[in-house]
Formats: sequence, C-alpha cells, structure tokens
Amino acid sequence: KLIYQFMGMTITKAKCLGTNLCVNFSSVQEQIYSETIETLDAAIKAMPDLAKNLDHLTTEFKGKKVKPKYSPETVLTTIAHLRHIIVLFAHNLAQCLSKEEDEKEAKEAKSSKQEVMLKLKTLSDALEPVFLCKTTMSRSIRMFFLKNLERSHGISFLRSALQEAPLKESKWLKDWKDSAESGLLRFLGANKLPHNNPFKTMPYFSDVQAALAQGLAPTSGGFNQLEMLCQNTFANAKQNLPALKAALLAALFHQCYLDKVLPEVPSASRRKIDQLASWVQKTPALSFCLQQERELLAFFCWVKPANGFPLELSSESKTEDIILFRMLVHVAAAALGANDANLTRYLYGLIFTPEQVVGTWMPCMMEDAQAMAVRVLGGRWYKCSNGHAYFVDKCGRPTVVQKCATCGVKIGGLNHNLLPGQVDLDSGLEGNTNYSQKTKAMDKSEPNYCLKEAKEETSPLETVRNMTPIADRTQRFLVHCALLCGSLVRGNDWSKRIQPLFNKTFAGAAQKDPKKFLLDHVKGDWKVLTKLVRRSQDDLGLLLHTMLNELQTKQIPTNTIQPMALEAKKPPIQHKQGWLVLDTIPKRDAFETQLGKNFIDQLFDSKGITGRVEAAQKTYSSKSEDEAQVFTQELMERSDIKSMPLSMKQTLMPALWRYRAPFSLEDFSMELNLNEDNKKAYPVLSAFLSSELNLRALRYFPAAIEFQTLCLQKFNRALTKDAARKLAVSSVLSKAPDKKRWSEAFKGYRAAWDLGWKFVERFTCLEIPQMLKNAAVDEKTPITMILPQEKDEGICGLGIMNYLSRRHNQFVEIIYEKLLLRGQQLQRNSSRKNVVSSKFFAPAHALTYDLEGKFIPFVAKQCVSVGEDGARVYNFDNAEQYLLDVFFVGKPLVEMELRMVQYTDDEGAVNTMLLKEKVDQEPLTREEQKQILTELGSPAAAHSCMRLLETCISFLQATGGSYIQKIGVGDKFLLEYVKDVLLMKDVDFGSHTIQSKIKLKHIDSLWKTLRDFTVKDPFENVHARYKEVLDTKEGKQLQTAASKLDLDALVPTMQELIIQRLTEPQMSAKAPIADFIGWAPVGENFMNDLEWFKAFPSKIEMKYIVDVYKMLSECHTQ
Repeated sequence: KLIYQFMGMTITKAKCLGTNLCVNFSSVQEQIYSETIETLDAAIKAMPDLAKNLDHLTTEFKGKKVKPKYSPETVLTTIAHLRHIIVLFAHNLAQCLSKEEDEKEAKEAKSSKQEVMLKLKTLSDALEPVFLCKTTMSRSIRMFFLKNLERSHGISFLRSALQEAPLKESKWLKDWKDSAESGLLRFLGANKLPHNNPFKTMPYFSDVQAALAQGLAPTSGGFNQLEMLCQNTFANAKQNLPALKAALLAALFHQCYLDKVLPEVPSASRRKIDQLASWVQKTPALSFCLQQERELLAFFCWVKPANGFPLELSSESKTEDIILFRMLVHVAAAALGANDANLTRYLYGLIFTPEQVVGTWMPCMMEDAQAMAVRVLGGRWYKCSNGHAYFVDKCGRPTVVQKCATCGVKIGGLNHNLLPGQVDLDSGLEGNTNYSQKTKAMDKSEPNYCLKEAKEETSPLETVRNMTPIADRTQRFLVHCALLCGSLVRGNDWSKRIQPLFNKTFAGAAQKDPKKFLLDHVKGDWKVLTKLVRRSQDDLGLLLHTMLNELQTKQIPTNTIQPMALEAKKPPIQHKQGWLVLDTIPKRDAFETQLGKNFIDQLFDSKGITGRVEAAQKTYSSKSEDEAQVFTQELMERSDIKSMPLSMKQTLMPALWRYRAPFSLEDFSMELNLNEDNKKAYPVLSAFLSSELNLRALRYFPAAIEFQTLCLQKFNRALTKDAARKLAVSSVLSKAPDKKRWSEAFKGYRAAWDLGWKFVERFTCLEIPQMLKNAAVDEKTPITMILPQEKDEGICGLGIMNYLSRRHNQFVEIIYEKLLLRGQQLQRNSSRKNVVSSKFFAPAHALTYDLEGKFIPFVAKQCVSVGEDGARVYNFDNAEQYLLDVFFVGKPLVEMELRMVQYTDDEGAVNTMLLKEKVDQEPLTREEQKQILTELGSPAAAHSCMRLLETCISFLQATGGSYIQKIGVGDKFLLEYVKDVLLMKDVDFGSHTIQSKIKLKHIDSLWKTLRDFTVKDPFENVHARYKEVLDTKEGKQLQTAASKLDLDALVPTMQELIIQRLTEPQMSAKAPIADFIGWAPVGENFMNDLEWFKAFPSKIEMKYIVDVYKMLSECHTQ
C-alpha cells in the first residue's frame, strides 16, 4: 500500500503515468509474469483474459482534477503483461523467419517451422485487438513490437518481416498503412532492395553509375559514355585504373545484379543487361582488365559462372541475404581497387592468384603454441630430455628439481645449474649461464590455410597472436569472402588451383568441396561477428563497408618490416615488397597488426560505436531513406523523453513502452571478455564464464574418485586383464556389497565422464586414440575403462581423473590469486597451501555452482541496469563477488593419490621408474641375485615375494604425493620397513638374504630379478613391430661394439625401457635405437652423456630392439 501511495504521489506530481517508479513497478510485474508465460502455447492461452483488460489502456492520468477510471497499479500490470506477450511473439517470429536455408531444406526442420508458424499466426490473430485498440497509446504498442523485431536482427530484417506472413496479412498493419503515415510508408519502401548504398563514396562510382544508367536506358544505343570514361582514364590517369575497376564492379552490382531480387525483370531490361555483359567481355575499352577480372565483372551482368556460385541472389532472397552478399561484393571491389601499398591488395591475391599464396603465411591461422607461451610468460625456456618445453622465471636459472608436466621426467636443477640432458629452447643461449637472460622463441607457424570446418570454429572469443576477437574474426571473414569470390574466375580450373592452399591436417574437408567449405565459413564468421559486435546485421554491414572504404585510401609501405629470422647460422629471409602475398611471418604479423589495431579495433570500439553507425547511415543513405529518418529515429528511440511535451507523455506513455533489452548471459560474458582490462580486473568471473562448459564435470569429481577407488580396492591384483575386459559395470554393481553406495558413485563417475571426457585430447605426450575418444561410459562398459593404467584402455580412467584434477586446481589457483590481490587470507595462508588428498576429497571441496537457478537470476536482477539511452550497464564486481561468496571461497587444491591397477597376468604393471623418483636405487650384485633365486627355489615362491614387494613399491610411490620429490629412506632395511611402517608383523619373503641384507635402495633391482625369473618371456606384451630379427651384418657390428659398452648399466636399462614403453606402436619402427635409449638416466647422467655409449651402433632401427637386447644380454652373461 505504501508503494501504491507513493506511486500515486509521483503520478500526481508528473501528471502522467511515465514516472521512474511506475516504470520500475511495470518492469517487476513483467519479470514476474515472464516466469509464468514462457511458451507460445502459454501466451495463446493467456490472450483471451488479457483481451478483456484492454479497457485498462484507455485510462488517463492527468493529475488531481481527473480521477482515473482504473488504479495505476492495475493499468501498469496490464501493460506489463502485454509487453511480455509482445516480446515473446517478436522473439519467436524473428527466430522463425531468420532460419538458415540449409535448415529449411531438412524435412524435420521444415515440419517444425510450419508448426511454429501456425502458432505464431494464432498468436498474431489474438494480438490484433491489442494493436487495433482504440486508445491513445496504440501507436506506442505497435512501435514497441517493431522495436523488438529490429533489435533482434536489424532494420533490413524488420522491413523484410513486415512483407512476409503472418505480418503482411495482419489487419493492424493494413490499418496503419491506410492511415497514410508518410514516415511508415517511406520506411517500408516498395521492395526489399537495400535503402542505402555503401559504394557511393568510392572514387569514380558516381561517374560509372551515371554512364551505366545512360547505357541501360531503353532508348540508349549503347555504352558509349562508359566506354569513353574508361578510355579517358586509361589515356590520362593510369594510376586511377584500379579505382575505376572497383567502381565498375560496384556499379554493375548496384545497377544490374540487384535486379535479380525483383519479382520480375522486364524483357527489355534483360536484353540491355545481356548487351552489357557482352560489352564487358569483349570491349577494347577494358583492355587494362585481365581476363580473370573481366570474368568477375561479367558475373554481375548475370553471366553464369562455369560451376555455379553458392551465394547467388534471386527473387527468393531476403534483405539479410542481400546484406551479406553485398559485403562479398565490396570485398571483391576493394581487391580490384587496391595498389601494392593497400592492405586490401592481399585480397586481390586470394581471388585472382591463389597459387601464389601457397606456401605463405595467412592471417588468423593457428599460431605456434610454443612461441606464444614464450611471448606471454617470458622468462628463460628449456627443453627436458624428451624435448618438452618448460620455463624458469625470475633469474632464469633453476633452483629446484621438478617433473615435466608432459612426460614426467626430471626437469630444472639445483644451485642455478641444469640437470644433464636439459637444453636451452633458444639455441642462441646455449652455454650461457648468465642470469636474467630472456628466451627468444622462433615462430614456427604452419604456412597455408590451417582452420578446421566452420562448425568447429564457432567460439566467439577464440583469437591468435594477441588480436582482439573482433579483429581476428573480421580478418577471417575478409579472407573467406575473397577466397569464395575466387571461384567466380577461371571456372573449372579454380578447384585445382586452390586445393594446395589448404593444409590437409586441419582443412581436409576443403579438399572435397572447397566452395561449400568456404561458404560455411563466410556464414559462420558473419554470425560470430554479429554476436561479438552485439548489433544488428545492418549495423555490422555498415561498419565493415566503412572500414573497406577507409582501407582504400591508406597507403602502408612494407619496407620497414624486418626479415624473417631462421635458425642459427642461416641468413634471414627477405620479403617481397607490397601486400599481394604474406611471404614471411613478420609480414603476416604486420598485416594482422595494421589491419587489426589501426582499423578494425578503432572502428568497433564500443565507445562511440553508436555515433559511427549513425554517421555511416547518414553517409550511405538514399533519398527515400532520408525521408524516412523521422520514423527511424522514433524506432531507434533517439528522442529524449524528458524533453517531450506533457501532452505526448500523457497520451503515448513512451516511457512505459520503451524497449528494454532482455538479459543475456552470452551478452554479459561477451562484454566482459572482449575487454582485456575487464578480464584482468575480474579474473574469476572471466575464467568462470569463458570455461563454464569445462567446469560442469567438477561437481561430480568426488563421486568419480570414490567409484574408481572402490573398483581398485575390489579388483586390484584380483583378476586377469582379459577377465576384466569381460566384466561389465552392471555385473559389478549387481554384486556390490553396498549397492546404493556403488550405484551413486558410478552415477557421479558417468556424469563426470559425459561432461568432461570430450575435452581430454591427450594423455601425457600421447594423443588419445579416436576409438577411445568416442567411447561412452554406461553399465555395459568393461571395468578396464574405469581402472587406471598407463596403457591400453586404462588411460581412460587415468586421463579423466587427470583432467578433473587439473581443471579443479587451475580454477582454484585463479580464486587464490584474486583473494590474495584483495588482501584476503580466507583461501590460503601465505606460507601454506590448502591442499586435500584425493583420499579425503569430499563434495564440500568440489567446485559446485547453480548457473540457471541462482547465478543468472542474481546477475539479471542485481548486476544489470539500463541507461537513459536504453543501453545495458553491467556491474561485474557484484557478479564476481557473488560467485566467490556463494560458491567458491574456501575450496582447496586436490592432490591426486590414486594407485595404478595391476592385473594378475600383467607383470609389467608396476612402474618402478616412479619409485626411483622417490628413493635412490642401487643394483644387486650378480652373486646376490643368484643367492636369492637359489633360496627361493621356485617361480611360485618368487611370485609370492613379488606381491609383497609390489605393496611396498605402491606405498613408497604414494608417500608424500607429488609435492615431495625425494624421501631419504634408501638405507632402511626392507624387512624393517614392512614391519614398522606397513605393520605387517608375520611377513616372510622366503629368502634369508632378502630378510637380512636387502634395503629399500635395492627394491627395484630385486623386483626385476624376480620378474625375469617368474616370467617365461618378459617381452610377451611388447608390440610385434619391435621384434624383427637383426641381419647378420648388423649382428656382427653389434657384437664388436659390445666389448666397448658398459653392459652392466646398458642391459637392465634397455630391458626396462622395452617392457615399459613398447607395448603399443608409438615409436616408429625405423627410428634409431640409440635415440630411444640415449635419454635414459644412468645414475646422475643420461646415457647420451656417457663416453662408452658413443660405441653403440647409431643406425640400428627400433624394429630390431628386442633381438638387439637378447644379443647384448648373451654377451653380458658370457
């Protein structure tokens, strides 16, 4: 009641219903109603009751003297309900009318569209009384509907929609037209041709258009005026010939080709166009045009290209189709009009000489990931023994030993000295031990076209080389338009000429159908740009036309671009002058920077973009459009309500029918992430919105850990691998001791898999096989897909857990940094990380959030305001604080401590290489080995001893997690460790030597000795590709070299590498064995560093490695 009383007071004072409090009250009512009416069916059902309340709209509020017929809250509630129904109608209508052509061709999509159109027609009929109601605000209601259509797709779309069903049949629109309102009639126009001309400012355009008009006139005898213009320019101003070509192409499109969209073209006009086509193809006046350029010009005189063109206009084309096609035309015109110092000269090469572009670097293609990392992170970079890059910050010299994130080998070093086998990424720094040296990474970007299919390139924020997303996507759009235009010239020859340009690894689909491939990209880029700019297609087109016109006037020399540096001792490559090809990487970078920063970013800067759009509209508008400006200004709400006369406010109530943009999380995210300052200021919010799809699996992380742990506890060392492959999850769940616990845990594991596995590309440095990438997890899945192992399908269980833990920790680290920057210590103490072992990781520790139910409603209500111009203003600080306070503060890092599964027949399952990371190992003497085997007596006894050793190894490897690299327990006796630490009191190893002499530093050598004794063929699981027999010549060479080799070190190391690494055909059979084993550690060194290893034959291939080992082992025994 207090609100109603206060609202009445404001109305009395203002003498109208459009006060701020009334607008806010109506907005709240609209929001409440929208939660009830969400579909077309619900809207249709609600309309009869709403129609009964139309009398509410006749109420006038003019102050104290006139008592209103209905209360303000009643009228405002009715307005709010009608607004929501109209918004719902406009949104669904726009969505239906703007469907892509390929969607309409699909039978199911066509059927679905027909159903929606029937509902829209029903709702349109139900809204007729609203649009026709006899009230002073009826015009405001109609305009409100038009505003919603325009804001969704632009003015051109609105014009087109008003000429299609169901709107063209509506009584209210006919009634409005019959009122003869000049602004409306001029706005609608007589046809769907564009109402502006972005070519009118081009040099020579007005002259060429006038000459064309004279030649196309019914009474004209030919194209003498046009011919004279071309001859005079050729004779007196050759430097202007490119501009003349560009103007000719634009004028041919505007004067001739656009007639294709008309319902009917008179036969006389058609004959004139045919005469013009013949003139373009044959006249000597165009001798300055190449044959290919004539072919392109002839296309716009209705000459059919040899193999057709997928984007041709017709009478079925919509206004939006014309807008996109006109962009394609302007790209071609800009290419024709460019000289060597224009950036658009590059587009000329893509259209007319694509074979010259082959082998060069194209803009916006994928970048060298390593070079990017060096550029972004700085510091000094090194390579591990397996060639994987890592960097050292601050002084640039290592002070700690860590693990390579890719392959797990030791990296770094101590006391500013590198470990053996580590080398500088920058060969220029090799041997330089000075501090604070910065690595200069050579950019090794792939040449040619390196994008995937359009459906895989839809991320709006994806970019390369520090370009803004808009700059990146705009340059992609220009490149794709130019390449597609190239299909109009050279006919059948085009496909053959362009196919070498496509990198088969990335753009394989382009080899089959390059036209479709490029058309999909043109449409995809246009769609993404519309999202990025967050304006209508009309506005986007106007801005791009403005950019192309500006580019034609700018001369940018290439003589200041640096040569392309190559590896050490090789001379740099000089580039060709001019922009026709980007023949070096520095030139490609300069092109991206010049076009991106100096043109695109400035033009699309959100500050002042409205003014730039209005200026473009004014520059390019036709006379009829100028006459419709009053109506357009009202449609775009460019008039100030405060300055309106009181009588207009009382009758039209414009404040209540003002367009209010609905909240969109996509728009909110775009506004945040397009601005680099915003991303830095709100890192948690930015990371959350940009990677929310990747975070969805993390709520199920604890359940996934629990299910995998339960499976390990039950099946580790309990069944063969073959038996595990035949054991389905359904069978496991049916026999589980606690069915509810196991079922709930599996439900979580499955959800984590479904949401997360699609993002897992690699396991360590191995790419996930496609068969496993496509794998699903359900109750039919074999248990081997769940149990973690570093080979075969076991990498699935290990890979998903690695992905979940990595994603969790990455996001938690971002939260930590944000809170530390704010000076808060809630998340972690400055001297101690908040880390939880996976053994104790609970749902309370997981990153869980409610996007739809809590976050979006909060942001929509508390973080969005509307300025006086109707634009949305976002409060990112509130949104980020809400995320932290409600969902994310207090979440710990997780330390994974899951064991690998071991099957009873998988002797190679224990990876003692991991043991060496924790406990330094020493070999047993040959005498000790013989004594132990004698005491054990049989393989069965040795097998039992191995099981005990494996328990010790598992515990030692897990001790301290991955944060602790070494534990100094090597001199502790094995028996003492088993009894005191593992609490196994009555243990018997079956050997007096083991019981009395073996220490933890001998455990690796002992386990391998027992393995070789119990397994008939230790290489049984090694892939067949590595088991070929060495020929006699190389065998003799190897036997000669054996005497110079340290076989005590080489033979056991070689055996372990073969067993651990060669069960799958990952290594090439033709690779040298020396390269494979050279990086194996021997004590504190790598084998490559040892003098005796130089005697190892360097050319023996991997396919012989098992036979080589056997020969060396025999030499060792002798």
